Amino acid sequence: WPRALAPWSGGGGSRSNTVSLGYWRPAMHNVTYSYESVSEGRALPDGIVAPPAGMARAGEELTLPAPGSVPVEGGSWEFKGWYKGAIAEGNEVSGASITMGDEDLALVGAWEFRPAVHRVTFSYVSGTPGKDLPGNLTAPAEVEAEHGTPATVPTPSDHKVDGGTWVFKGWYRDSVAPGNEFTESSIALTEDISLVGLWEFVADPVKPGPADPGTDTGKKPGKKTPAVKKSSAKLPATGDAMIVAAAAAATGAA
Repeated sequence: WPRALAPWSGGGGSRSNTVSLGYWRPAMHNVTYSYESVSEGRALPDGIVAPPAGMARAGEELTLPAPGSVPVEGGSWEFKGWYKGAIAEGNEVSGASITMGDEDLALVGAWEFRPAVHRVTFSYVSGTPGKDLPGNLTAPAEVEAEHGTPATVPTPSDHKVDGGTWVFKGWYRDSVAPGNEFTESSIALTEDISLVGLWEFVADPVKPGPADPGTDTGKKPGKKTPAVKKSSAKLPATGDAMIVAAAAAATGAA
C-alpha cells in the first residue's frame, strides 16, 4: 500500500516542503497445516496427508482447503473442520476462509472415522411343489449393523395352517442351491448380504374313520363251542365208598 513519508524537519541546512512517497508492505507470516484423528483408537491412514505449508500477509483473506470424505475399508474418514492452534472448543474456524493476523498461523484439521453400515435382507420361498406359502408367513425385516459388528439371524418357528404345518428348513445365501446353506446364528457384517429361507409343507396325518356296520368284512362266523359246566357234587371220600360197597354186598347175599 502507498504510504506518505513525513517531510524532513531536522535542524540546520535547507528545508524542503517536498513529500516523499514510498510503499509499505505488511510482513509475511507462515501458515502451517496438520491433521488429527478425533476417533478414539483410530489413527489416520497414511493416505490422508495435510496440505503443504505456505505464507500469507497480515490482513490477507486465506482460503481454507476442504478435503471432504476419504473412503477406506470398512467405512470412510470424514473431515470435520479446521481449528486454530489445537482442536479445542472455541478454536473452531467457521466459514471457508480466514483473515490472516500479524503472526504465524497453525491450522489443525479434525477427521472422524465413520463405519460403513451393512444390511441383511430376508426372504422366504416354498420348497414344496404346488404349494405356495400362506400370506401371513412373512420374512423378518432387514437388519442393519456397522462394519464388523455381528448381526443376529433369526430362526423361525413352525407355522401351523389348516391341513398341515409349514416347517422351516434353513437359510441360504442369495438363493436356494447346494453349497449356499447358511447355518450360523449370527454374522459379522463386512458387506450387504441376502438370506433366503426355505419352507416345506408337511400335511397332517389322515385319521381312520369309524367302521360301517353294514360292510361285509369277508369273514364267516365261527362255531361256538358249548361251555362245559362243572359239577358241583362232591365225590365221597375213599373210606365212605368202601362202606357203601360192603353194605350193598351184604344186602345182596340176604
